[in-house]
Amino acid sequence: MTTTASDQLRPNIPAKRIALLDIFRGFALFGIFFVNIRFMTSSVLHPGEFAFMTEGGYNGFIDGLLTYFFNGKFFPIFSFLFGVGFGMQINKMEEKGAFSNFFFVKRYFFLMLFGVFQLVVLWGGDVLILYALSGFLVLALRKVPVKYIMILACVILLFPYYGHILNKVSLLFETMGMRPLHELKDLCYADIVAINTEGSFMDNLRFRLYEYTVYYRNVEYVPTLIFMILGGYIAGRFKFYSKIHNTLNQLTPVAIVSMVMVPVLRVVMNHYQYLADDSFKWFMVFAKLNVVANVAQAFLYLYIISFLYEKSILIKLLEPLAFAGRMSLTNYIMQSVVGFVLFNGVFFSLYGKLSLAWLAVITVASYASLVWGSKIWMDNFRFGPLEYIWRQLTYKASLKFFKNGNTNQNN
Repeated sequence: MTTTASDQLRPNIPAKRIALLDIFRGFALFGIFFVNIRFMTSSVLHPGEFAFMTEGGYNGFIDGLLTYFFNGKFFPIFSFLFGVGFGMQINKMEEKGAFSNFFFVKRYFFLMLFGVFQLVVLWGGDVLILYALSGFLVLALRKVPVKYIMILACVILLFPYYGHILNKVSLLFETMGMRPLHELKDLCYADIVAINTEGSFMDNLRFRLYEYTVYYRNVEYVPTLIFMILGGYIAGRFKFYSKIHNTLNQLTPVAIVSMVMVPVLRVVMNHYQYLADDSFKWFMVFAKLNVVANVAQAFLYLYIISFLYEKSILIKLLEPLAFAGRMSLTNYIMQSVVGFVLFNGVFFSLYGKLSLAWLAVITVASYASLVWGSKIWMDNFRFGPLEYIWRQLTYKASLKFFKNGNTNQNN
């Protein structure tokens, strides 16, 4: 039988998926949701206006939990896995002699459209647009030797002058009449709540677009994201997932060093915080140290999960995460849908009204529901709903959706 190009470019069927990577994705999605839900119901530029969220013993505990174990630790994992998936796809296509630049251009163009939808309709904290743009960057680097890609990734991560460049760009935009930061800073708690619960669609959209520019004013966010995507791409190209036992043994010394380094860096930065408060130079040094600590902590999480999975420890707790991980795009968007339903004025209008403790309860309950729903869905379908749409838009062939062997659909 002749194999066509469209046959060669079919996506992985569930039986061929790598369970550990799906567990990683499910774990990362939970952490991202726990971090993001706070900013779905408050303004990133007005922490003082929403200080009530952290008041009290339970809220203070959740705030500390987020600070030391969640903030800045989970989006690097998700970004790393995005890069791994890219590397795996390129390996698969090159092995079949069916590599296509146009395939990836389509794939990341449609991913960008999902991000635009989320930004315009649901929430201003979308990351899919950045992932799509990073996908184009990795595609451009495909033929570059991996050692040079790693050097480039480290330079991107450790470059110290993003703050200076961003300030100059901001001044340029202000001379053009674009002042999103000032527009947001002029708002008080009552104004922000009113926009999100009583404002028109255009009011909400304007607010989301303003906040979108603010999220990415964090000068360490985008470099960390690109660094992790490039690192994941390299790991995917080397197929680390196919020899996880050997990979764990090789990375054990790195894990031990990270276990010591992370708490030491946290203690040092807390003790000498006054230096960063008084000097922009020290502020940038501390920002870089914080990024290194976050990336090392993210690596530790993946190492520990891999170790537990390899030794079949807590496997009953880990395996359900794979159901959510197999539908990572759908569940990422669904988190924003949950936030929209809870906080937007169209539904429950709870924006700015819940403390961190309540948000933690909502996160756990909502994510457990997403995991349960993902299991039911994947018992009946081959792909998540948005994954299927994304694949249908990307692949030339019609893909089988149901698991019941409908003969009217192609495999």
